[in-house]
Amino acid sequence: MREGSGSASFARTDEGHNYVHRSQREPFWAIFRQFGSLRVVSAAAETLGLVGSPNLPLPLLGLDRAARSALETALNTLGLGA
Repeated sequence: MREGSGSASFARTDEGHNYVHRSQREPFWAIFRQFGSLRVVSAAAETLGLVGSPNLPLPLLGLDRAARSALETALNTLGLGA
């Protein structure tokens, strides 16, 4: 189903058989909108153990503790928690 159609929207995960409802993805996208994709992806990669910390070049700053906590909650909701 198309996201803009107003119908329930689902996304396929890596397994190909698990689906995440659009409402479950919204907290993650809200963090993107608030902090920008670069900082969020950087923090997500750190949280998932894919990169070391810090990994952004100066003068860029990573997410603060509250934003990182919200991101971890969103990742856990999506089944991506570390």
